[in-house]
Amino acid sequence: MSDHPELLKQLALEVIDGIPLDAAKIYTDGNKGETNTTGFGIELPGRIIKFQRRNSDHASVFRMELIAIIALIRSKLDYGSVVYSSACKSLLKILDPVHQAPRLCLGAFRTSPVESLYAEAYEPPLDLRRKYLFELCYEDPVDI
Repeated sequence: MSDHPELLKQLALEVIDGIPLDAAKIYTDGNKGETNTTGFGIELPGRIIKFQRRNSDHASVFRMELIAIIALIRSKLDYGSVVYSSACKSLLKILDPVHQAPRLCLGAFRTSPVESLYAEAYEPPLDLRRKYLFELCYEDPVDI
């Protein structure tokens, strides 16, 4: 396919043309700076959110892409999770396929155990995340 640059160009333009205008877009800078920081941005319709984080010494730039994707997906899943967290387990299981970003970003096989993917991506399973948010929302405020 690399022998046909015009075909590659056409395929790239088809992909770009196929992105809906209201889709969220994620951008990463693709390198580590002198301070080992990597930046990424999320563009939502009408808003641009920029982040800059220090990447751990042994992590790749792809880890920052994983963090960006998880930040976007997590914001959608966390919104209102306190309200719907009391739903029956069979309904909550419907959300689990949405949480496949670690598998895609890590390039893992479909047969890879989900728990190990969560550990590799430093991402808790959705049920634990909902429980954490519920407790965070309803815990007693600390008297100062």
